[in-house]
Amino acid sequence: MVQYMTIDRLLAELEACPDERLTADWGVYDNCPMTFKALVETIASLLYGTGKYDLSVRPSANEGGGTIVTATHLELPVRLQLLPHAKISLPERAMLEMMPRAEARRLEEAMRRYDFTAVIHWNSVAEYDAPAAARYLVGALKDLAGCAKSADIPACVMTVGSSRVPVVAFYQPPKEFASLI
Repeated sequence: MVQYMTIDRLLAELEACPDERLTADWGVYDNCPMTFKALVETIASLLYGTGKYDLSVRPSANEGGGTIVTATHLELPVRLQLLPHAKISLPERAMLEMMPRAEARRLEEAMRRYDFTAVIHWNSVAEYDAPAAARYLVGALKDLAGCAKSADIPACVMTVGSSRVPVVAFYQPPKEFASLI
């Protein structure tokens, strides 16, 4: 079973969840990925425009080339890595393995249509133990979702909800998933 929803609904659920339950109930963790159907530079520009992030740029070592942008939050102890190629992360791969095979194949095919992945990290290992550590990551996820919505860019977040049910949240879902949210 997979639970599909809008990114707005996911953010509302995360907002209502107590800080200490965000990881257990919603899978909010270091390396939290969000994929986009847009150029890395578009989201980087939108993040910079919020006034909340400082950006640094370096070439990607991947064979496909491109640029990796690191966006460091100016107030929260989080940073975002905007990776030039959409790929299914290890946590997402684990979620796909929890799904019925046909459902996993369909979702994996849909994920291939996205252009890049933003990965949310804590700035340092010391941040892991902060009481509000997961809440900081939610703040960065809200910023990314706000960028997608402001520029009308399709986006997707995969996480694991309570009872270990995979949750897939979309902004502008692919046609084959629109009726499920």
